[in-house]
Order: sequence, then structure tokens, then C-alpha cells
Amino acid sequence: TIAVARAPRPILLGLEMIEQPLQPVLDAFNAGEVTIDDLPAALDWNRRWGWRFKKYRPLFETALEVGARCIALNVPTELQQRVQLAGLDALTHEERAQYMPDASSFVANAAIPGAYLDLAVTRGYDDMLAAGLLGSKDAKVATLERFINVRHLRDEAMATAALRMLRSTSTAAGMVLVAGLQHVMFEYGLVARLRRLGARDLQSVLLNPTREEAQLPTPPEAIPEYRDLDLAVRVVPEERDLVL
Repeated sequence: TIAVARAPRPILLGLEMIEQPLQPVLDAFNAGEVTIDDLPAALDWNRRWGWRFKKYRPLFETALEVGARCIALNVPTELQQRVQLAGLDALTHEERAQYMPDASSFVANAAIPGAYLDLAVTRGYDDMLAAGLLGSKDAKVATLERFINVRHLRDEAMATAALRMLRSTSTAAGMVLVAGLQHVMFEYGLVARLRRLGARDLQSVLLNPTREEAQLPTPPEAIPEYRDLDLAVRVVPEERDLVL
């Protein structure tokens, strides 16, 4: 819990469920200008995240209790939908600078085990496509490859934002980063990108995982290279003040 992270210096609380452009709302909350009751409306929570706010309320209550500063990490919903329909080439120059400035090594974590890809990335694609949650029900438009692109982009953007905030906040003791299981399973995804970008003293903790979610099948079937990244970028490697 965040409560055990009490320290002489302040702790940062990184949140997957909040999109980066909404950081001013969290800044107002951190300053006591926005109450917890006001957060759902101020963050457009139901439309942008969807899961019931009451499940996440204890995070914000504990942040106030221990003086942790809340940090928005996720990519805007509109950008996720644009990439899902048009690929990574749809990012503007400004968006690349914000969400994936390390473009030359963006695909460094692309050679991932097939088991991780299946369990943590592509699972749910068919259901989301059928429900029209990907901007189109046409698999030729909202493709699986672009669905994977969105996941890569989100992991890269969250890792980049977390480290950017840590490095610009010299008084912080560290960060507790809260993200969904699929972003951290087997320490791929978000965890691997944090390490590649230079995160130090990084610890990853899964809460109540199943055996399938906690242990990568052996031997893992490696995917040698990633297809259809829509970007002319190359693979390179990694390092480790975060708790996920």
C-alpha cells in the first residue's frame, strides 16, 4: 500500500487511469482545491476510464493521508482511438515528443514471448472489436496489429511520464505506480520499458495473480520481431526508483 511508503520526502503516486492532459485537475486535487467527491466529474472519469470510481477512491484517500502527489500517466482516449484506426503514423510531432520521445528505441521491447502477447495484450481484442470499442467493428480497419500498437504506445507513454516526473522532482522519495495487471505481467510491457528508459531500484508487485498470470510458460515462445509498427524505428536495449 501507499501507506507503508511513508518517507521524510514526498512520494509520487503514478496513475494509469488518468490521462496526462488532465494533470492540472490532479494538481488542483494535490493542492486541496478539488475534493475527492469532485474528482469523477473533473476527470470525466466515466467516459475516459469507465471502471467504478469507488474502487479507486481509497487510492486518492491514502494519497491525501500520506501527502503523496498524484501523477497522470495515460494517453488520451482520443489519441488511442486515432492510433487504433490509423496507426502510429497518425501521431503528430508534438504527440511523439510527449508520449514516445525515445522513438529510436521504441520497439526495443518488441521481441516478447507469444504467451505474454496472448495473455496480456491480444486477449479481449475480439470482444472489444465486436462491441465497437475500437472505433470500428471492421477488423480490416481496427486491426489486431494496431491494437497491439496502442498497447505499446500506452506502456511507452506511461514509462516516459513516470520517469520524466521523477527526474524533474528532485525532492521526491520515489513513485508508487498503479497500473493494470496486463501492463506488468511477467515484467514485460510497462516494466520492461521503464528499465530500458533507465528506471532504478524498480520493484514490480502483482496483487493476487493466478498461476497463469504470475508465471510465464517454459520454454516461452519468443516472437523474433514485431510486425506492422507503422514506424521506421529500430530495436535497442535497459536500467532501474519505482514500485509498480
